[in-house]
Amino acid sequence: MNSLSLNVKDVDKLFFTSDLHINHFNIAKICNRPYNTCSEMSTALIENWNKVVPKDGLVINCGDLMLLKEEDIKEYHKVCNKLNGRQILIRGNHDKVPEFKAEIFDTNHLIMTCDLLKLQIVDDEGITLNTIIACHYPMLTFPHKINKDVFQIYGHVHTLKDGTISGYDKDIIPALRYNQYDVGVDQNNYTPVSYIQLMSIFKERHITNIQ
Repeated sequence: MNSLSLNVKDVDKLFFTSDLHINHFNIAKICNRPYNTCSEMSTALIENWNKVVPKDGLVINCGDLMLLKEEDIKEYHKVCNKLNGRQILIRGNHDKVPEFKAEIFDTNHLIMTCDLLKLQIVDDEGITLNTIIACHYPMLTFPHKINKDVFQIYGHVHTLKDGTISGYDKDIIPALRYNQYDVGVDQNNYTPVSYIQLMSIFKERHITNIQ
């Protein structure tokens, strides 16, 4: 497993997403996505991304960006070059893409891949404000009482807008903590989630949890 650590200060241009499944129309049927064709789905997901992510934004993608029959990084770049901002891809089970690292200021839109990302939000003095662990899969024993400033984001299970999960993963809901969140498009209006939105979600979940 390939893991990376990254510090980020400019949270106004930081976004999170997962499970676009570009060119994988079967997922639209499974998750009841409101698209009639594969092309319509892929076009809409790209347009939604570009409406919220600026050209100098950074997106943490928790995996399953697209479906390929074999490993081909060029196909990922073709899709990523249509998307605003730079992107770190945490590989999902459908991502047929090799591990690679590039300089964080690489001109390519897909700048690196990994299996686990430790993202630390820091202030101007380098002091950590909070930590986000990004993985394609939810961690079922993720701690929630030791440090309120540590969060986990994930995808894979395709949580729907109403918070439900269907299929093989529906039984995991009772095990999930309030400081974990599915950033997948199916729960988030088929659009990336901003850092500000994510922190607001976690704040609300924390308040609900302690009531």
